[in-house]
Amino acid sequence: VNDEYFRPVEVYRAVEFVRDWNTGLLNSFDKELLSNVQVGIRHSKTGDMRYSFKSLYRGTTYRGLMHGLNGNLQGGKWTARWDASFLNTDGTTGNSSFLRHRDELTRRFGSWIPGVRFEQERNEQTRPGNDSLAISAFHFRIAEVFFTRPDTVKITMKGSFSRREDDGIRGTDFIHATTADMANFHIGWNKGLRQKVSLILNYRNLQINDTLLTLVKPEESATGRLDYTLNAGKGLLSLNTFYEGGTGREPRRLYSYIEVAPGTGNYSWNDYNVDGIPQLNEFEIAVFQDQANYIRIFSSTDEYVKVFFNQ
Repeated sequence: VNDEYFRPVEVYRAVEFVRDWNTGLLNSFDKELLSNVQVGIRHSKTGDMRYSFKSLYRGTTYRGLMHGLNGNLQGGKWTARWDASFLNTDGTTGNSSFLRHRDELTRRFGSWIPGVRFEQERNEQTRPGNDSLAISAFHFRIAEVFFTRPDTVKITMKGSFSRREDDGIRGTDFIHATTADMANFHIGWNKGLRQKVSLILNYRNLQINDTLLTLVKPEESATGRLDYTLNAGKGLLSLNTFYEGGTGREPRRLYSYIEVAPGTGNYSWNDYNVDGIPQLNEFEIAVFQDQANYIRIFSSTDEYVKVFFNQ
């Protein structure tokens, strides 16, 4: 319980508190009452399930009620985990309903553990006197298939393939806007504490389903990283090296030259075709400082180009 005179010296709540309760528009201080009731069942072999009910009242400007359900159940080689919540709010700044959940199902096959995972967040927000969704509303969903081999073995592996779909806002509805397919693979070799080698590969392909709902451009990228670690001489020698490379997209950059005070730039202009008009191929790095009368500047464009990198 906080009254309207309470002023926190520093952040004393969870980082996600404002997002969890959709209180981003509440800037003034007011009486506040936060309550939480939770019940659950637990079994030593099969796991546990819990239901929670939370409420947040802030004077007469905000009321939020949240239901939560989470659990972790095991049966034989199967394991199921879930964490879900549903928030409903109303107040002077608007109304909202926020559904989110994260579900996972795995099965063990020897040292391998494959599984599936699904995650969704649907946050519908409206402002007073307007049925259209507010700009802060959002909806996305992620479906993933994955496998892992625990770190307790000499050779570890894990990988996944997932698809994320994000919606844009059109009036009172969410409309599918973008689709991102992602894949990653990781393999590691451990020889005790002395040597470790690991390889990480990532791939992402972003597709635009509705160009009217997003300014994001289609993108395809791939990255990889190889790490090697060596410890020798009982810790006296430690070596770590890596190689990283990949492809991606970045905005095409245009450059131009601007004249500055004499001797304060980096480039000089040589009018090779004697037309009195500076052209890009007529600028060179100045040999003498008194000729350095120009600098080069870059500007980004809306056009994207494919790039390669390594280090």
